[in-house]
Amino acid sequence: MHIDIVGAIPTKSVGGREYAYTVVDDYTRAAYTRPPRPKSEAADAYKSLRVAAENKSGFRLRAVVIDNARELSMGEVRDICKQDGIKLYTLRRMRWLSAPSEYSPMRRALYDSGLPDYLWAEAFNTATYAHNRTPTRALDGRTPFEVRYGAKPDLAHLRGFGAPCIVVQPLEKLRKP
Repeated sequence: MHIDIVGAIPTKSVGGREYAYTVVDDYTRAAYTRPPRPKSEAADAYKSLRVAAENKSGFRLRAVVIDNARELSMGEVRDICKQDGIKLYTLRRMRWLSAPSEYSPMRRALYDSGLPDYLWAEAFNTATYAHNRTPTRALDGRTPFEVRYGAKPDLAHLRGFGAPCIVVQPLEKLRKP
């Protein structure tokens, strides 16, 4: 599992977030994101993502790779890994995990859609969702979704980020009482 914290993002999200917590499962190449409010919530985000990953995969986490972010390499995350026998590797820089913001799919989606910057968290989650359904050479042309669930993902519901939509009321609600 590779973990990185992205931010502080210059514009706070709709929910008041300034950071994004990114986790990439080394086996499936699946990505998970969680936007913690302050950086100090990194340990809580780690715990919840770890439990979810272990429950979904049926495997126990053996190693975590992080950059030298203090909120990950020091304190609670380090202690949890040590207590549970998980190897914790720290790298000076992890450029391969988090692309510079001007080249990220999140920034591109926001720019192309013309939506305001405060929707960055929604764009970030959308980019993660699309990543998990995109074939990769690392998995011999399969998607992280396929490796995790054993079936090709249904892509019929996907639309471009920021695509226009119409809210439609069910027929029952349109009738007068």
